[in-house]
Amino acid sequence: VRNVQALGGNIDVSSRNGVGTAIAIRLPLTLAILEGMTVEIGGESFIIPLSFISEAFLPQAGQVKSIASGPQVIQIRDSYVPLLTLEHLLHIRASAAQPEDAIMIVVEVEGRRAALAVDRLLGQQQVVIKSLEANYRRVPGIA
Repeated sequence: VRNVQALGGNIDVSSRNGVGTAIAIRLPLTLAILEGMTVEIGGESFIIPLSFISEAFLPQAGQVKSIASGPQVIQIRDSYVPLLTLEHLLHIRASAAQPEDAIMIVVEVEGRRAALAVDRLLGQQQVVIKSLEANYRRVPGIA
């Protein structure tokens, strides 16, 4: 009960003799529970929604390719997928010196695929997503 109240919600319990008991838990619409994979990059933890992850794997030598004066890609079966590093996106230095030394997480959002290079998979967990305060709404890369 205290945890629900701390989130701004409430619990209603109603009983009817001979019918049963109904328990309703109400949480603000600004909250959601998300099942995610916790990953580590450069000593920092991040959660990737499981619904976005299509696979995770250790890359083989030669699987990561560089496009002339452009981004890196990784070959996954018969296709090439853009390789994203948080070192580039969020200026976090990964422990893996080369992408081949990292774990690849393939994510798919709105039909677009990309591979994220991470240092470690820490496991699955449920997290409560709460909307950010007005001051933080426009911070790039943060949701």
